Amino acid sequence: MSSVVEPAVECMPEIETDRLLLRMFKPDDLNGLSHIYADADVMRYLSGHPLTREETAGWLNYFLAGWENYGFGWWALVLKESGELIGHCGLQFIHVTPEVELTYGLARPYWRKGLASEAARACLRYGFAELKLDRIYALADPGNIGSHRVMEHVGMRYYKTEYYKDDLYEGDLIYYAIVRDAYQHDGSPYSHRPVAGDDTRTSFSRAFDERKREWKNAKAATE
Repeated sequence: MSSVVEPAVECMPEIETDRLLLRMFKPDDLNGLSHIYADADVMRYLSGHPLTREETAGWLNYFLAGWENYGFGWWALVLKESGELIGHCGLQFIHVTPEVELTYGLARPYWRKGLASEAARACLRYGFAELKLDRIYALADPGNIGSHRVMEHVGMRYYKTEYYKDDLYEGDLIYYAIVRDAYQHDGSPYSHRPVAGDDTRTSFSRAFDERKREWKNAKAATE
């Protein structure tokens, strides 16, 4: 039976753009998210296969735990006009490194409408303006041409192609990146409601310190 843990953190930052609301996921999102993640085309480059309801519950618990543990993570992507959940977007650590990547995924009916770029712009602005990141990456399968175009459209540039392996993916990935000094928001509508509080910012700082220690230990173990 699928179960989603009620988040311990009740308030998280929300962002409104022209057409989208980026809000915290909640257990009630399981039905809508299960429908999106059951689509093989949507999941082709996210997990490599459609997700069952049980697997989607696991992902949803991961989203919620990320905010609690790190103070940043994945938002539910909601169409303001209808209130419909149409996917996810957000920021997360790249595997065990202290580096942060932009990630997104939309239900198929909402592809090619500029919504992925709109969500990506909001995430980049949040990462640089609120989290004070120095660099943000985005990773994509070499065959995911649509994602490459989104990255380029929001100002990210090709950085490298590198072998990557985690629980979901093994193979070459194309890295795009943008640094703080090169980032300029384009004036798109953006309203940030900063409800995270000092505890969340402390969690974010501690998470980076912990990732740096893990990364150094992992590198030392292979040398």
